[in-house]
Amino acid sequence: MINITLQLPLYLIKYMRTLYSEPYEPKAEDEMGIYILNILQRKTQAGEYQYRYRSSKAPLHPYTLSIAISCYNKRGNIIPPMQNALIVKFVDSHFRKELFRTAVMNNYYYRIPYKISILNTLQAYDIADSELSYDTIRKDFNRKKTAIEKRLLKQ
Repeated sequence: MINITLQLPLYLIKYMRTLYSEPYEPKAEDEMGIYILNILQRKTQAGEYQYRYRSSKAPLHPYTLSIAISCYNKRGNIIPPMQNALIVKFVDSHFRKELFRTAVMNNYYYRIPYKISILNTLQAYDIADSELSYDTIRKDFNRKKTAIEKRLLKQ
């Protein structure tokens, strides 16, 4: 196995560790694995790109991926900084979609208030308010709530 280190915000590391453990071995059977495997590059290809690394608002922390030797031979083991930024966006989007779907479904079927569902989910992943503010999540949820309800509940 070959280890690759991703740089993710702390709340996404907690999310990934809860779902996939660490080190995560990306597989072609799940959405996250497919995305990461398609971003891997060989060292010769990675040198062709010149990306400007943009600093993010949240500090990034290491999260380890383990790549099998056969996968390394087929795909490579380099993730350029720009591609790492795409992985951060993808994991964040995946996390928020799951969080928002859970809140909508809990409210519709069990009459659990959105706030309680969101806070309980954040607590289940051990995400502190300092890592991801509830107000930030609430504002994003309020913008997307109607569309999610229409899609899930066919209203």
